[in-house]
Amino acid sequence: MNHRENRLVHAENRRRYTWLIVLRGGLIFSLVGGWVLTQTGEFPHFPLYLLLGITLVFTAFSLVWISRPHSSPNQTLFLYFQIVWDPFFIAALILFTGGSESIFSFLYLFGIVTASIFLHRRGALLIASLSAILYGGFADLEFYQILNLSGVIRANPAREYFFTVGANIAAYFAVAILSSSLSEQLRTTQAELEKKQGDLTSLLAFHKKIVESIGSGVLTMDASGRILSLNHSGEETLGRKTSEIFNKNLGNVFPALAREIEDRDQEKATRPEVSLPKPDGSMIYLGFSLSALKGEAGENLGKILIFQDITRIKEMEKEIRRSEKLAAIGTLAAGIAHEIRNPLGAISGPLQLLLERQEFPDEERRLMRIIVRETERLNRLVTDFLRFARPEKPLFSLLDPIQILDECVDFTIRGRDFPPGIKIEKHYETSRPISADPNQLRQLFLNLLINAGEAMPSGGTLKVWTRNGAARGRMEIGLSDTGMGMNEETQARLFEPFFTTKEKGVGLGLAIVHRIVELHRGRVQVESQPGSGTVFILSFPYSGEDDAR
Repeated sequence: MNHRENRLVHAENRRRYTWLIVLRGGLIFSLVGGWVLTQTGEFPHFPLYLLLGITLVFTAFSLVWISRPHSSPNQTLFLYFQIVWDPFFIAALILFTGGSESIFSFLYLFGIVTASIFLHRRGALLIASLSAILYGGFADLEFYQILNLSGVIRANPAREYFFTVGANIAAYFAVAILSSSLSEQLRTTQAELEKKQGDLTSLLAFHKKIVESIGSGVLTMDASGRILSLNHSGEETLGRKTSEIFNKNLGNVFPALAREIEDRDQEKATRPEVSLPKPDGSMIYLGFSLSALKGEAGENLGKILIFQDITRIKEMEKEIRRSEKLAAIGTLAAGIAHEIRNPLGAISGPLQLLLERQEFPDEERRLMRIIVRETERLNRLVTDFLRFARPEKPLFSLLDPIQILDECVDFTIRGRDFPPGIKIEKHYETSRPISADPNQLRQLFLNLLINAGEAMPSGGTLKVWTRNGAARGRMEIGLSDTGMGMNEETQARLFEPFFTTKEKGVGLGLAIVHRIVELHRGRVQVESQPGSGTVFILSFPYSGEDDAR
């Protein structure tokens, strides 16, 4: 038996002992006090008052003793003393209230029942024997006129007298056997009940551990939609504690989820999805399934919602769709670009030869220079597009990306076209080398830095940082600006070729950035809100690390 079980047993015994003390004190006071008040003749007042005083003092002392916090080790000894004391106390009471004619002879039964409850059958038989000895001894002394407790001379035959005494003694032992049997059955039943309660408690605890160990979120609601429980995985996914949302209506806490549940036909096999805002302002996508919570009779008690965070899966799906679109565009455009490049060369070459001749008027020469300039611009555009559609194979080498990033930052802020009034903040964490093409990394960083500068034409803050994600096997590089930001529609098309929001932009810079990140087995994440700036987070695997990590 462990410490907790011992404390429970002692607490239960203390409670039972307290009831025993209160009941025996109350019973004696009510019976003896009532008997005294109903007597009209001569009877010994002082002995009864003495017994009542002893009862009062003994009851008070017992209650004080049993209430002591460290009385548990002495409870058993104290109980033995009380149970053995009761037959002698009853004998004294009978002595002063008429002997064998006393109405209090039945109180021996109370002591026997008490012994059977606390001391089992052996204790009940011992108290029954002690009660029989005391009662029978007084009866013998009274019969042989050694004591005349009742104050009358008996005329009834000895046979009848001793039959009455014997019947009472037999009743004592019968009550001892019967009450101890009932007490034993009660203890057995109580032990079985406690065992079943313990098994039920263990089962409930085991069930709770199972629910808490499930990787998916589990949320239960009652029939009216009030939240009853949420497991640990659900708390982490939703960013809410169970105590924060307990007994609240689902529609008040997660209105989008409640609407989706109401609109969803639960008999369909499709797995519904919903986007929810977290307390920190970020959005997550949940895939969930809903089941009815049934009672034992099949009645509807509520609903069980099982959900998972599929935000990363949705991002991967978006990335795959974007890659497929870009691949299709690149394959188609690569062939067209080659076909455009050949006539461009045929146009540009002869025009440059004609410009060397002096017989053309100035106006014609100006027009020819415009044609050559625009032809060269178109050729650069085709070259950039070919670089996007069919990029050169990276020449990987072990390098420190922080060094290349810092060089690109210094080069960009010293450029003639970089807006003034932009504050640069650098936060670099020392990390391990990565395997990358240095020229392509420079092109990637320069494109992002130029875009950040163009997003802050009136000045702002450009933060550049690196984060050592060694535990995940990847290095993170971040660039954030305080510019105009982007809406969701712009973000959805951000890496598409020829998509741009700039008046003179071509729309290939970020498409090339995305392709370079892909070639380096990296990832790119964009976070932006209109008017709140934009954050680009790049992650690259460390050299020798599995990209799946």
